[in-house]
Amino acid sequence: MTPLLLAALPSPPNPARAETLAGSAIVIDGRTIEVDGQAVRLLDLDAPAIGQHCRDATGADYGCGERAAAALSDHLHQRKVSCDWAFQDREGRRLGRCTLAGKDVALWLIRQGWGLPDRDCKCEAYREVAGQAKAKHLGLWAGSFDMPWIWRQPSP
Repeated sequence: MTPLLLAALPSPPNPARAETLAGSAIVIDGRTIEVDGQAVRLLDLDAPAIGQHCRDATGADYGCGERAAAALSDHLHQRKVSCDWAFQDREGRRLGRCTLAGKDVALWLIRQGWGLPDRDCKCEAYREVAGQAKAKHLGLWAGSFDMPWIWRQPSP
């Protein structure tokens, strides 16, 4: 699967075209949730794909994609989220900013070290928090990993 390039998309979504979904969140993967039966990809966030493996601090292999999804699932715990979106990706998922109790879900995941700012986003707050997670060796940063957008590239 080719990652969506978001450089041409305004961030946050254009309020004139934005719509809101609200409801219990079900985690599909570390960057996608389902709200009210609709898939929503968290805007400006990337996370390891289900099936992606990383190495922990001791060098042991682990399923970091599953771990990122589990961290997000534990955080959301099927509680009500609100997602504002104005765009769709190539797979038909809505691209949106989602909040839980008024707090940015993607920012939380990045702060825990299980998510990364999308490589093309103009999201300095996300980049700052990612730097803090890296400095503290949280989540993915506790070991080594391939950037998700590199891992998803098809093999030659």
